[in-house]
Amino acid sequence: YILIELIFYVSFKDIKIKKEDHIMALKLSQYKMDIICAQKCMSNKELSKLSGVPEATITKAKKGTIQPRAFTIGKLAKALGVDVLDIIEEQ
Repeated sequence: YILIELIFYVSFKDIKIKKEDHIMALKLSQYKMDIICAQKCMSNKELSKLSGVPEATITKAKKGTIQPRAFTIGKLAKALGVDVLDIIEEQ
């Protein structure tokens, strides 16, 4: 057998997420976001100001109404001071 790996990387803050054979869709974890925001006593409004992501987008993402793009997830993680892996669902 010849194993051919197609590896795609999504990189945020020197974190590389690797998935073989296809691009991995990043899915924001509502539960993890709620826990981290609670730990930091941070409201959606404060997170919006720090991240540059509209408050409505954050609210909808936390409710699961929308799934933010990888870039947006990266901005949220940076504003929260955590790695992207800390706010996405494990797959």
